Amino acid sequence: MNQITELDKRIIELSDRFEQEVLNLRRAIHENPELSFHEVRTAGLVQQALESIGLIVKCGIAGTGLIADIHGFKPGRTLLLRADMDALPIQEQNDLPFRSKNDSVMHACGHDVHTANLVGVAKILYELRDSWSGTIRLVFQPAEENGGGGREMIRAGILDDISIDASIALHTMATAAPGHFSLGWGNVTAYSDKFSIIVHGQQTHSSQPQNGVDAIAIAAQIITAINGILLKDIDPMDRATYSIGTIQGGVAPNIVPDHVEMCGMMRNITAQTREILREKISSTAEGIARSLGGSAEFLFTEGYSSVYNDPALTDFVAKQIQDKSPFWLEGIEGKPHAEEWLVRETRPILGAEDYGFYTQRIPSCFYRVATGDAAPAHSPHFLVQEPYIKLCTRSMSSLAISYLMELE
Repeated sequence: MNQITELDKRIIELSDRFEQEVLNLRRAIHENPELSFHEVRTAGLVQQALESIGLIVKCGIAGTGLIADIHGFKPGRTLLLRADMDALPIQEQNDLPFRSKNDSVMHACGHDVHTANLVGVAKILYELRDSWSGTIRLVFQPAEENGGGGREMIRAGILDDISIDASIALHTMATAAPGHFSLGWGNVTAYSDKFSIIVHGQQTHSSQPQNGVDAIAIAAQIITAINGILLKDIDPMDRATYSIGTIQGGVAPNIVPDHVEMCGMMRNITAQTREILREKISSTAEGIARSLGGSAEFLFTEGYSSVYNDPALTDFVAKQIQDKSPFWLEGIEGKPHAEEWLVRETRPILGAEDYGFYTQRIPSCFYRVATGDAAPAHSPHFLVQEPYIKLCTRSMSSLAISYLMELE
């Protein structure tokens, strides 16, 4: 086990000192949730909190995003820390004193915790700035849930005005006992993209089918055919899936339709598999439609990139978690017993996370902290146990400082 330093102990002390401020901010954000690209009040609370520390905050990035830099006592590496701020269109069903006041809007994925936590981390890092070198860039982004706010922040230049060496982000987790950490290497989430297939036929009356081209019949053939792509064109060891979620076509029972539109999602782990699916679904749809006398268009809407955990950086984070998690857990009420606090992810998930846009540009590590297992994310009963928010604050602060001091 790494030796616990005086700086480690200061992080614990400061996390205790700032805990109530972090909880108060989290509750204020939780009871006033805002949807993607509408995080005006949330951004205002973050700006006020950061400026009260003494930081210069750049606001209005990609609409409601913010960044701020903290400089250590001498030049060194630059590390980006990211939090997402948006909520979900869900009606909260938790009985809390700070339950959502906004009808059908809820922080059901922990972004209120991510945001308040990063403010707490900023307070600790600023307080200890004479003890570490380099620069911390704090990123508070909009629209992780719907709209790719991370992509828009990057397009606005937040990775271009300074040289950034690495990035770290965390996420709450409801699939393990509170207090555990979860970490994977390489691709840990999926590319997630929308596609549409528009089939064109020729309308006719059902009494004269020979005079038309049935777009619904063509669509049925396409759906059956593309289901074989995963069996024959994708490496069995790769993870990929796709589905047709909506079909629209036809005007009346006695009319052979000339138009059908199908919309779906495709999810896969690697960029190579993504391109195979994109090409095969397109060529299959177009070929079948043409062979049956019609035509088809394939429309691809790029979604989120896969989160890729840089192996070397992830090794570093894993070692820190293994060595320091018992120390980070000290004094946390209700801490369960465990022999091993780090859960190693053996395979990626097919869910999407727009932190992937950052990981495609800079070496990154995305880890998860178990903060409550009452209900899964995106559930109206999703709930974070507040004592474990401090575990997020302690771990991220410690990882940040340890990374910046690693080569000293």
